[in-house]
Amino acid sequence: LTHNNTPAPAITQRAITVDKEKRTALLRHLLNTEQWSRALVFVATKYATEHLADKLRRQQINAAAFHGELSPGARSQALAAFKAGQLQVLIATDLAGRGIDINQLPVVVNYDLPRSTEDYTHRIGRTARAGTSGIAINFISADNEAHFRLIEKRQQMRLTREQIVGFEPSTL
Repeated sequence: LTHNNTPAPAITQRAITVDKEKRTALLRHLLNTEQWSRALVFVATKYATEHLADKLRRQQINAAAFHGELSPGARSQALAAFKAGQLQVLIATDLAGRGIDINQLPVVVNYDLPRSTEDYTHRIGRTARAGTSGIAINFISADNEAHFRLIEKRQQMRLTREQIVGFEPSTL
């Protein structure tokens, strides 16, 4: 982060519009087409971390949940496996958004948007560390577009909304 809490310029931010119920399929599509070695995916709740990790594992994607109700040992184990490249996807609550340093993390995905602009800055700051570049992807649906506009306003930015073929939203 720079001194005024704006993300470092090495982070490419993207906003992809998608219906809420198609987010998991879109995430799987992006993991395959963008060929990310690892992705840190942020969701809103502990339940969502477990649910999404289960869905991805059923699709043969190496994923683990990471949240505050895991034992310290389980959190350490998941983080170590992710850092070592044994896990492709770590699905986390905002607990992981602060103080966790993962070298050469290519992408952060806001599957669920954060509650605050400050949390947004912390989340996307997990990528593009130590002089590397990174990507921060936001899934935008009809129910969170207004909230994302508020984040954009506070970040003093405006992202172009992208659509991925096959995942176009039905409403926005």
